[in-house]
Amino acid sequence: MSKAFSHKLWFSFREGKSLWAKFLNFKYCKRRHPTLCTLKSVDSNVWKRLCSVKEETESFIQWGLGKGDISFWHDNWLGMASIDNLLNSHTLEIMKVKNFWKEGNWWIEKLLQFVPPELVDIITSIPLNTQEQDRIMYSGSSTGAFSLKVAWNSFRSLNDKSNILALIWHNSIPVSYSILTWRLIKGFIPVDDRLKLKGFQGPSKCQCCYHNESIKHVFLDGFFAKQVWKYFYALTNKTPPNCYGYITDILKDWFVPVKGHILNVLPILILWFIWRSRNEAKHTVFALGYRSAVWFFSLSVWCIWSFCEVPVGNFCWFVFNFTYILSVWSIWRFREVFYSIWKAIGCLIVYLLAEFFHKSWFGIFVGVVAPRLSVVIFWELLPLFRLLGLLALRILTFFG
Repeated sequence: MSKAFSHKLWFSFREGKSLWAKFLNFKYCKRRHPTLCTLKSVDSNVWKRLCSVKEETESFIQWGLGKGDISFWHDNWLGMASIDNLLNSHTLEIMKVKNFWKEGNWWIEKLLQFVPPELVDIITSIPLNTQEQDRIMYSGSSTGAFSLKVAWNSFRSLNDKSNILALIWHNSIPVSYSILTWRLIKGFIPVDDRLKLKGFQGPSKCQCCYHNESIKHVFLDGFFAKQVWKYFYALTNKTPPNCYGYITDILKDWFVPVKGHILNVLPILILWFIWRSRNEAKHTVFALGYRSAVWFFSLSVWCIWSFCEVPVGNFCWFVFNFTYILSVWSIWRFREVFYSIWKAIGCLIVYLLAEFFHKSWFGIFVGVVAPRLSVVIFWELLPLFRLLGLLALRILTFFG
């Protein structure tokens, strides 16, 4: 893209209307045509940038003949190419087109002294309009003005259209989720191995094991990622492969050729929440546990499934799903606070039982093991609670 803007810069320089264009022309060109100017090591960066694209850009520049204040040899005013290019010559002489006019018409005798007769016929076929200014035009543009699109397409190399990249963008997918997926495909994620390539040296450790942190390990090969993908493969009755090579492989395994389909949304959500869980484990006090993460991943999926499954306008369904998602999210988000409360209550129970009953082993069980066990049971029975709620709502809807 920077090269395309360099083309635009050369076009503005050749147009010669701005003050900086006139300054550069006076400083570097003086009595020479801009295409013949040489580049020196002491020249400015702007002039070096212009000279790097001048030959490419000049092939797109044409001139509409007006007062004739353009180069007879070096400017393309014939519509085909410059006269130097047509004759395969290299003329250093500065001659303008108006030098070959006489009394408002073409000076044929002088033309024959410099160019072949067949070229004279082409030149004399061009009508003269000496009252208008010479106009610079950009070929490929319908208006003659510079087109950044034409300049960009002139040197860019087009690859085959990627269906994967087309399917990650949809109104049903948050833009930030799609951007993260695109960055994963391109490898623009700041994990440890990518940071080392940028010169940031330091220790590398995955948040779920002792493996070095890489994009493939965090999202595909790590213990945490494998358990998450295993759960959702089982949820959708899909058979997980033995291993994946790249992120695009798992997206191809999930995607269907329908934009916004749930199977297209699901892997994007999983990748997002894996990355979120990794960041929370690295930068906060939350541990990277796949069980709690899996349920949190499921919230967005359940929300989409619920609104696709029930009729629009069913207030009971909306209230149930909204309150369910809100309650589960709050419990997951503030799980450390809840655990601290349980721990404080457990310590109090241990102290009271030890003081009054002198049975510390029973107090330890009730105060320490029971809170942890209750949290595990709650997470395991959470889908059952939701299923019972959905069943109750269906019954109420049927009899209502």
